Amino acid sequence: MELVAFRGIITSEQKQALRDANYAGLYGMSGEQALVRVRRLPFASEPEEFMGTPEYIANEFQRSQTAEVIKNRNVQGEQEILNVAEDVGVQIRLTIERIGGTMPEDMPVYRRLAKGEWMTPDLLHSVSFDWDEEMEEVGDRVIPTGRTVENCITLSSC
Repeated sequence: MELVAFRGIITSEQKQALRDANYAGLYGMSGEQALVRVRRLPFASEPEEFMGTPEYIANEFQRSQTAEVIKNRNVQGEQEILNVAEDVGVQIRLTIERIGGTMPEDMPVYRRLAKGEWMTPDLLHSVSFDWDEEMEEVGDRVIPTGRTVENCITLSSC
């Protein structure tokens, strides 16, 4: 939002229009409220609060690439910025579809974490660490890379 503040996106309505353009491109729907309805999220909630890691990363990637295009092409003006945001989202959406990934709107909806909660209780109890457990010394072990000498003869990347 800081980048576009100097390029024509100033008011809260314009900022909402940019969020809508981001969601429109990536999700193939009209905007944030359509996403809330389709995903059956609580009214007036932030969609990010219900996203898992892959969906959240897709959204952040879309926003970061939009910012890069705006900066690299020196895009100015509200409509031009909204067009870039939606176009970048569409391109990412098409890439996800082409590689056979899960479309953002089909990713699972997670419950919102309570204030101060960093992991859902079901995950918290399924992972346990014994911090006092003795660890084996690593020493000078060779870490396998998946490449063998035979492969390196035929691969120029070794």
